[in-house]
Amino acid sequence: MQRNLGFKTIAQGAATGVFFATHPSVKKISGEYFTNFAIGNPSALAQDENLASRLWNVTEDLIAKF
Repeated sequence: MQRNLGFKTIAQGAATGVFFATHPSVKKISGEYFTNFAIGNPSALAQDENLASRLWNVTEDLIAKF
């Protein structure tokens, strides 16, 4: 038996991004946070500039090895 734990399928998860990247009716919308086919509000963690800077630095360190 398969249980649904509230997660989206891959297609469901990609649908909003694909829509905003390709649909002509929203081609002038840019730089927003999109969720469930609408403009949404990112979480406090997503807006934390210190955390973003740390993530950037860790990412640079990881890819520098390659």
